[in-house]
Amino acid sequence: MATVQPDTQTTLIIAGIAAFATIIAAIIAAVSAISARRSDSQASRIRDLENRLAEKKYETYKPMLDMLQESIDKGTTGQLLNNEDVKSKMSKFITWISIFGSDDAVKAFHNFRQASFSPPTALVFLRLYVEFILAARRDMGYADTKVTPAQIIGMRIDDLYKDGNADAVTLPIDKVYEKFDWAPPWSVKKSKS
Repeated sequence: MATVQPDTQTTLIIAGIAAFATIIAAIIAAVSAISARRSDSQASRIRDLENRLAEKKYETYKPMLDMLQESIDKGTTGQLLNNEDVKSKMSKFITWISIFGSDDAVKAFHNFRQASFSPPTALVFLRLYVEFILAARRDMGYADTKVTPAQIIGMRIDDLYKDGNADAVTLPIDKVYEKFDWAPPWSVKKSKS
Protein backbone atom coordinates (compact mmCIF):
# COMPACT_ATOMS: atom_id res chain seq x y z
CA MET A 1 0.00 0.00 0.00
CA ALA A 2 1.28 3.38 -0.95
CA THR A 3 1.66 6.02 1.68
CA VAL A 4 0.40 9.49 1.05
CA GLN A 5 2.88 12.19 1.59
CA PRO A 6 1.85 14.94 4.03
CA ASP A 7 2.02 17.52 1.25
CA THR A 8 -0.36 15.49 -0.90
CA GLN A 9 -2.72 14.94 2.05
CA THR A 10 -2.84 18.69 2.80
CA THR A 11 -3.46 19.43 -0.87
CA LEU A 12 -6.36 16.94 -0.95
CA ILE A 13 -7.90 18.45 2.20
CA ILE A 14 -7.64 21.97 0.80
CA ALA A 15 -9.11 20.81 -2.52
CA GLY A 16 -11.94 19.06 -0.64
CA ILE A 17 -12.73 22.21 1.35
CA ALA A 18 -12.74 24.27 -1.84
CA ALA A 19 -15.03 21.73 -3.55
CA PHE A 20 -17.36 21.73 -0.53
CA ALA A 21 -17.44 25.56 -0.52
CA THR A 22 -18.21 25.53 -4.26
CA ILE A 23 -21.08 23.09 -3.75
CA ILE A 24 -22.51 25.20 -0.89
CA ALA A 25 -22.18 28.36 -3.01
CA ALA A 26 -23.97 26.62 -5.91
CA ILE A 27 -26.79 25.52 -3.59
CA ILE A 28 -27.15 29.05 -2.19
CA ALA A 29 -27.14 30.51 -5.72
CA ALA A 30 -29.80 28.02 -6.84
CA VAL A 31 -32.00 28.81 -3.84
CA SER A 32 -31.53 32.55 -4.46
CA ALA A 33 -32.40 32.15 -8.14
CA ILE A 34 -35.56 30.21 -7.25
CA SER A 35 -36.48 32.87 -4.70
CA ALA A 36 -35.81 35.66 -7.22
CA ARG A 37 -37.96 33.92 -9.86
CA ARG A 38 -40.71 33.46 -7.29
CA SER A 39 -40.47 37.16 -6.32
CA ASP A 40 -40.52 38.22 -9.98
CA SER A 41 -43.52 36.01 -10.62
CA GLN A 42 -45.32 37.41 -7.58
CA ALA A 43 -44.45 40.99 -8.58
CA SER A 44 -45.76 40.27 -12.07
CA ARG A 45 -49.03 38.92 -10.66
CA ILE A 46 -49.36 41.99 -8.43
CA ARG A 47 -48.74 44.30 -11.43
CA ASP A 48 -51.35 42.40 -13.44
CA LEU A 49 -53.86 42.69 -10.59
CA GLU A 50 -53.13 46.41 -10.19
CA ASN A 51 -53.57 46.93 -13.94
CA ARG A 52 -56.88 45.06 -13.92
CA LEU A 53 -58.04 47.06 -10.90
CA ALA A 54 -56.96 50.31 -12.56
CA GLU A 55 -58.92 49.32 -15.68
CA LYS A 56 -61.97 48.51 -13.54
CA LYS A 57 -61.64 51.84 -11.72
CA TYR A 58 -61.43 53.62 -15.07
CA GLU A 59 -64.53 51.76 -16.29
CA THR A 60 -66.27 52.65 -13.03
CA TYR A 61 -65.46 56.36 -13.02
CA LYS A 62 -65.56 57.23 -16.71
CA PRO A 63 -69.34 57.17 -17.32
CA MET A 64 -70.05 59.26 -14.22
CA LEU A 65 -67.27 61.75 -14.87
CA ASP A 66 -68.37 62.11 -18.50
CA MET A 67 -72.00 62.61 -17.48
CA LEU A 68 -71.12 65.18 -14.80
CA GLN A 69 -68.80 67.05 -17.12
CA GLU A 70 -71.45 67.16 -19.82
CA SER A 71 -74.00 68.57 -17.37
CA ILE A 72 -71.51 71.19 -16.15
CA ASP A 73 -70.63 72.15 -19.73
CA LYS A 74 -74.33 72.56 -20.53
CA GLY A 75 -75.09 74.24 -17.21
CA THR A 76 -77.72 71.62 -16.35
CA THR A 77 -76.51 70.43 -12.96
CA GLY A 78 -79.81 71.54 -11.41
CA GLN A 79 -81.81 69.19 -13.66
CA LEU A 80 -79.28 66.39 -13.29
CA LEU A 81 -81.34 64.24 -10.92
CA ASN A 82 -84.63 64.62 -12.79
CA ASN A 83 -83.53 62.60 -15.81
CA GLU A 84 -84.38 58.85 -15.71
CA ASP A 85 -81.27 57.89 -17.71
CA VAL A 86 -79.12 59.84 -15.27
CA LYS A 87 -80.83 58.16 -12.31
CA SER A 88 -80.06 54.75 -13.80
CA LYS A 89 -76.40 55.64 -14.46
CA MET A 90 -76.12 57.13 -10.99
CA SER A 91 -77.50 53.97 -9.41
CA LYS A 92 -75.00 51.78 -11.28
CA PHE A 93 -72.16 54.11 -10.38
CA ILE A 94 -73.10 54.12 -6.70
CA THR A 95 -72.99 50.32 -6.70
CA TRP A 96 -69.56 50.15 -8.32
CA ILE A 97 -67.90 53.02 -6.48
CA SER A 98 -69.04 51.39 -3.24
CA ILE A 99 -67.07 48.30 -4.27
CA PHE A 100 -64.06 49.69 -6.16
CA GLY A 101 -63.76 53.25 -4.88
CA SER A 102 -61.28 54.34 -2.25
CA ASP A 103 -62.59 55.67 1.04
CA ASP A 104 -61.68 59.17 -0.11
CA ALA A 105 -63.58 58.80 -3.40
CA VAL A 106 -66.66 57.32 -1.72
CA LYS A 107 -66.72 60.19 0.79
CA ALA A 108 -66.24 62.83 -1.93
CA PHE A 109 -69.01 61.35 -4.08
CA HIS A 110 -71.29 61.05 -1.05
CA ASN A 111 -70.78 64.75 -0.32
CA PHE A 112 -71.36 65.72 -3.94
CA ARG A 113 -74.49 63.57 -4.15
CA GLN A 114 -75.92 64.82 -0.87
CA ALA A 115 -75.29 68.41 -1.95
CA SER A 116 -77.43 67.75 -5.02
CA PHE A 117 -80.41 67.06 -2.72
CA SER A 118 -80.10 70.38 -0.88
CA PRO A 119 -78.40 72.49 -3.53
CA PRO A 120 -75.76 74.96 -2.40
CA THR A 121 -74.62 77.88 -4.52
CA ALA A 122 -73.18 76.98 -7.89
CA LEU A 123 -69.63 77.65 -6.66
CA VAL A 124 -69.97 75.33 -3.66
CA PHE A 125 -71.47 72.65 -5.88
CA LEU A 126 -68.59 73.13 -8.31
CA ARG A 127 -66.09 72.75 -5.45
CA LEU A 128 -67.72 69.49 -4.34
CA TYR A 129 -67.53 68.29 -7.93
CA VAL A 130 -63.82 69.16 -8.04
CA GLU A 131 -63.24 67.39 -4.70
CA PHE A 132 -64.76 64.28 -6.29
CA ILE A 133 -62.58 64.67 -9.40
CA LEU A 134 -59.46 64.90 -7.23
CA ALA A 135 -60.51 61.87 -5.17
CA ALA A 136 -61.07 59.90 -8.40
CA ARG A 137 -57.67 61.06 -9.66
CA ARG A 138 -55.97 59.82 -6.49
CA ASP A 139 -57.94 56.58 -6.63
CA MET A 140 -56.98 55.83 -10.23
CA GLY A 141 -53.27 56.03 -9.65
CA TYR A 142 -52.11 59.50 -8.63
CA ALA A 143 -52.19 58.96 -4.88
CA ASP A 144 -49.63 61.68 -4.19
CA THR A 145 -51.13 64.28 -6.55
CA LYS A 146 -50.35 67.90 -5.79
CA VAL A 147 -52.98 69.26 -8.19
CA THR A 148 -55.30 71.75 -6.53
CA PRO A 149 -59.03 72.34 -7.00
CA ALA A 150 -58.20 75.70 -8.62
CA GLN A 151 -55.97 74.01 -11.18
CA ILE A 152 -58.64 71.45 -12.07
CA ILE A 153 -61.49 73.90 -12.53
CA GLY A 154 -59.31 76.78 -13.74
CA MET A 155 -58.93 74.96 -17.05
CA ARG A 156 -62.69 75.35 -17.64
CA ILE A 157 -63.71 78.65 -16.06
CA ASP A 158 -62.32 81.79 -17.63
CA ASP A 159 -63.37 84.17 -14.85
CA LEU A 160 -62.28 81.99 -11.95
CA TYR A 161 -60.01 84.67 -10.48
CA LYS A 162 -62.57 87.48 -10.71
CA ASP A 163 -65.20 88.68 -8.25
CA GLY A 164 -64.13 86.34 -5.42
CA ASN A 165 -64.94 83.18 -7.41
CA ALA A 166 -61.50 81.74 -6.68
CA ASP A 167 -62.37 81.48 -2.99
CA ALA A 168 -64.56 78.51 -3.88
CA VAL A 169 -61.51 76.54 -5.00
CA THR A 170 -58.68 78.05 -2.99
CA LEU A 171 -60.09 78.09 0.54
CA PRO A 172 -60.28 74.93 2.65
CA ILE A 173 -63.62 73.24 2.03
CA ASP A 174 -65.07 74.12 5.46
CA LYS A 175 -64.25 77.78 4.84
CA VAL A 176 -65.98 77.56 1.46
CA TYR A 177 -69.16 76.41 3.19
CA GLU A 178 -68.91 79.33 5.63
CA LYS A 179 -68.11 81.94 2.96
CA PHE A 180 -71.04 80.90 0.79
CA ASP A 181 -73.33 80.40 3.80
CA TRP A 182 -74.16 76.77 3.19
CA ALA A 183 -74.45 74.07 5.84
CA PRO A 184 -73.60 70.64 4.44
CA PRO A 185 -76.36 68.20 5.41
CA TRP A 186 -73.82 65.59 6.55
CA SER A 187 -72.38 67.92 9.18
CA VAL A 188 -75.52 69.59 10.53
CA LYS A 189 -75.96 68.75 14.20
CA LYS A 190 -79.47 68.29 15.43
CA SER A 191 -80.38 70.13 18.58
CA LYS A 192 -81.57 68.12 21.57
CA SER A 193 -85.13 68.85 22.57
